[in-house]
Amino acid sequence: GKKVKSLTSQQSLLFFTVRKCASTLVVKIIRELSEKKEIIPIDLDGFIITHKNNNKKVFEDNKFLNQVFISKGFYYGALRYFRKVPSINEYRVFLMLRDPRDVLTSMYFSMAYSHTVLDKKMISSRESTRDLSIDEFVLSIMDSYKKKYNEYISELLGKENVLFLKYEQMVNDFPTWLNTMSLSLGIYDEKIVDELIKSNSFQNKKEDIHSHIRNIYPGDHKRKLKPETIEILNEEFESVLKILDYK
Repeated sequence: GKKVKSLTSQQSLLFFTVRKCASTLVVKIIRELSEKKEIIPIDLDGFIITHKNNNKKVFEDNKFLNQVFISKGFYYGALRYFRKVPSINEYRVFLMLRDPRDVLTSMYFSMAYSHTVLDKKMISSRESTRDLSIDEFVLSIMDSYKKKYNEYISELLGKENVLFLKYEQMVNDFPTWLNTMSLSLGIYDEKIVDELIKSNSFQNKKEDIHSHIRNIYPGDHKRKLKPETIEILNEEFESVLKILDYK
């Protein structure tokens, strides 16, 4: 029920992504830059998960959508599913995705080891994940992620107001990724960008399955999954991998 008014006329920002795509880090980066421009951050997904029992139906309610999505002065992120934002062409949209095979691989370790356990439901989820091999788990959630990627491709990719960057670009060349993202979204600030580049360099470190940031480097699915599992993923995600230019 809280009402907030933005004092800036800058276009609102929408950040779409999926889990295990450095979304927590990117949220912080965009928030720091956008607040400098007096753009107010709104963690809509976090609010809905906390306060609404039926999350999916909330985002199918046009009255609700028209109330919470304002095209000037706000930053909505991270949105980890595609949301039918009214008049989405009036927003600056940032879409960031990662090789879906690496996303699925990373999800296993998060669910089995690193996600913070807050309630009995999460305990049960962790136990059921650990009962599966990593290959069984990846194949069990494959279809839901295939749907997410295809929806992003059909609804956002290639649109004039949508910037698409890959997770791998962020890892391999963080300064270029950061400059491209901040300039395209209209939130570039030289001092903050320089500070972020100095503090967010990606360093080699020993893999830790209990860490939220377990392994940042591309191609992890090749090291963790069986060849026959990778073959299934390659087939199921064939069009996605081709469109997003993953080998």
